[in-house]
Amino acid sequence: MNLFDLIINIIESSIMCYFIYKYFDFKQMEKLWLFILAIFATITAGNYFISESWLAIVLLAGVLILFLKVFNKKMSIENIIVCLSVLIMDLVCNMITLILGSSLDFIISDPAAKLKILMIVSKTMYLLFSLYILNRKMKYNSNLDTKRWTSIIGVFLILLLELYILGNDYTINNINPTDTLFCMFLTAIVTLVIFNIYGKLLKENEESTRIRLKNEEIRYKKENEKVLSKMSEDIYQLEHNLRYILMQVKLNEQNKKYDENIELIDQYIRNFGKFKAIINTDNPYFDYFMNQKINDLSNNGIDVHTSINISHTDYYLDREYVEYLIKIINLFKKEATQITINIYEKQGFNIIEVLTSKNMKLTFDNSIKQSAQHIDAQYKVTQDNELCVFKSIQSMK
Repeated sequence: MNLFDLIINIIESSIMCYFIYKYFDFKQMEKLWLFILAIFATITAGNYFISESWLAIVLLAGVLILFLKVFNKKMSIENIIVCLSVLIMDLVCNMITLILGSSLDFIISDPAAKLKILMIVSKTMYLLFSLYILNRKMKYNSNLDTKRWTSIIGVFLILLLELYILGNDYTINNINPTDTLFCMFLTAIVTLVIFNIYGKLLKENEESTRIRLKNEEIRYKKENEKVLSKMSEDIYQLEHNLRYILMQVKLNEQNKKYDENIELIDQYIRNFGKFKAIINTDNPYFDYFMNQKINDLSNNGIDVHTSINISHTDYYLDREYVEYLIKIINLFKKEATQITINIYEKQGFNIIEVLTSKNMKLTFDNSIKQSAQHIDAQYKVTQDNELCVFKSIQSMK
């Protein structure tokens, strides 16, 4: 194996890994380099140590599927099929260039030079085909129903297998190349038709998803309006009772019932204090769940202070982000009696700070780490004798 072969292996593994990384919208860039290295090592080892080509293909497919777990992706049937498809795409490109290469015999007589040209053409074709599929998927940035998606990608896999078998028959059994190329051309046309159908289905699904999200936004907005309306009524009631309380304080003062005054004033402060943390950022989904959580903390006797300065954007419709935020707040629920929640934006980043003045030890489980990895957030915990701070930062792009 020479330097040229190693470079081709690097290019091949990079295209394969980049396709899967972008297709599933993975976020951990450092794992991408590990992914490329693992696939490069597998391809190189297969070429050098394994004489049976089918065994090398099975090994490579196994490594591709295994990395779904490394990226915390579910090993569902459709995800496995995608991994197999990207591998068979590579094999089909290799086979097509081998068939086309038979017409270059009269142009290039040197077999070694012809093989290098064919390998370059194959990887170029593989790159263009991969970028085309990624572009189609990104254009319709949505998820199909599982059954529909499995059916479409399954048909695509069968068509790729057909292309590979046709090409393999040609190279082994020396079938008429014109007939083989014609069949492969027809199969490629069918594949493109499948992708167009897939695109239309995605577009339809994207529209239904948009409508569903809009309906959810309206529903959560109405829920928030109910909360704010109830809060307004309660504040009015407290203000209405203020005259009575002041009269009672004056009477207690005259009767030297100072302890009763202190209790009366503390009770009023507690009742009024619960309204200072009401969230209304014009992001209905975010506001609804944050208000629910703050209400839960208040009911558990925790004094909550908030400083939230965020824009009105679809970023805060992300269910995973809100769940991650709630998990962070829950870390403080067991021991803290007072917490401060700061959420703000800075230079395209969303920053979450949750802190308490109590010296406490936060108890983590894997769910926080997994949630942070899934949304590509970085976090840090700072603890000393006076403060315990959890700080998280995530790109909003």
